[in-house]
Amino acid sequence: MVERAQTEVIDVTVETTSTAVTIGENKVIVGLVTPASADSTAMTFTVSDTFGGTYVPLAAIDGVAVSATITTTATRLHLSPTTFAGVRYIKLVAGSTETPAKTYQLVVRDIS
Repeated sequence: MVERAQTEVIDVTVETTSTAVTIGENKVIVGLVTPASADSTAMTFTVSDTFGGTYVPLAAIDGVAVSATITTTATRLHLSPTTFAGVRYIKLVAGSTETPAKTYQLVVRDIS
């Protein structure tokens, strides 16, 4: 029998840009749960090698920013673990201001 990787959810409050979130060691982001009351229609991500470091946009190999489309219904979006491999510190960046601030959830799973 194959053992399934453990998943956990990290609550992230977003107004425009969230505070930094630490993704645990041996964990990878695999999803984003959006609230039904989201004001923004897109979410991008900035990442850093250190918690207090400089955060830069997360982009694919072609240089295009990694983004997620947000709808007006609560949704769990699949995010490619390959895209987020190696990300330890991340901020969520809303495409427009969330008024009031909204709680999104990052879904992470074990990679060990």
